[in-house]
Amino acid sequence: MTAPLSLNGKIVAAMRLIGSLNKDGKVQGGSFSYPYLSEAQVTAAVQHALCEVGLVLYLKSYEITSREPHAYPNKEGVMVHRGTLTVIRAAYELRDADSDAVLPIECPGEGLDMDDKSLGKALTDANKAMQQLLFRIAATNGTAQQDDNRQQQRRQDTRCQEPAERQQTEEDGKCELKDRIKTRARVLGFYGEDKQYNELMSEFWTAHGFSKGMGQMNAVELATVLAKMEAHEVTK
Repeated sequence: MTAPLSLNGKIVAAMRLIGSLNKDGKVQGGSFSYPYLSEAQVTAAVQHALCEVGLVLYLKSYEITSREPHAYPNKEGVMVHRGTLTVIRAAYELRDADSDAVLPIECPGEGLDMDDKSLGKALTDANKAMQQLLFRIAATNGTAQQDDNRQQQRRQDTRCQEPAERQQTEEDGKCELKDRIKTRARVLGFYGEDKQYNELMSEFWTAHGFSKGMGQMNAVELATVLAKMEAHEVTK
């Protein structure tokens, strides 16, 4: 029987499911513009992965460390009020839904707003930064076609999607994990020239208590197999 994943093991499995994300927003200024990765897309991708592996992430508390008017000079050098800058330190907990193990997390955030939304922006900033750092999410630039594909993927990655769409997304993730397992198996010498697994693979499977074939495993179980393989030394 396959041993359950530890909290750290589930974090690794979630990282595999999330991967990298394309920048989906754009800041437009008077003489500049640049793309950015939105907090909404990060949270959607992380939520999907957490539900898959059995983790719960929530805000426990926050402390406002500073909140003051913010101003900086205009073109004429005159100081102009630009709103209120709020800086916070937020405390989160990542909890294993199975073992109830907990990982405490703290992350700062800041928000600037002309009205009364600086606190909300600071919380959003902290939430995005914490998730990106915890799951090592890289922000990449995409083409216009990739932008369209990304929007479709975001719809698929929500837990409110249709069952058929969700099943297809999960199957795609499982196929990717199986391909990576096969690649690692070749490196370890578990995969012969006849494209069949050999006795070394059988010994590995038995040693780690895997009772199912890959075709019957879910994404979390496949991620466990891959993690065990990556920790296994190459046979000399």
